[in-house]
Amino acid sequence: MDIQLEQITTNDTMTMTRMYHSAFAGLYEKYHDDATSPFKETPQSILTKINTATHHYYFININQKRVGLIGLIQTESAQITRISPLLILPQYEGINLRKQL
Repeated sequence: MDIQLEQITTNDTMTMTRMYHSAFAGLYEKYHDDATSPFKETPQSILTKINTATHHYYFININQKRVGLIGLIQTESAQITRISPLLILPQYEGINLRKQL
């Protein structure tokens, strides 16, 4: 199984937005959390995140298929990094990727 991280650039804004909407639609439908749901992210808010120096986003590719993304957010001092978000597209959740891809 070939796992790669591909850095997200401003050219990927719409793809990243679609991935947020796809991955978080179920949670939004259940909770309707308009204030904090990643489902409510807009292309402009995604672009702002991509352009923030302390934020780094990567597509997760397995066997050359884009299955999700991960965001790494550093503090200004770069001493602490947190993951936000980590998402797997719904069509890849719960499957054995070694066999399926």
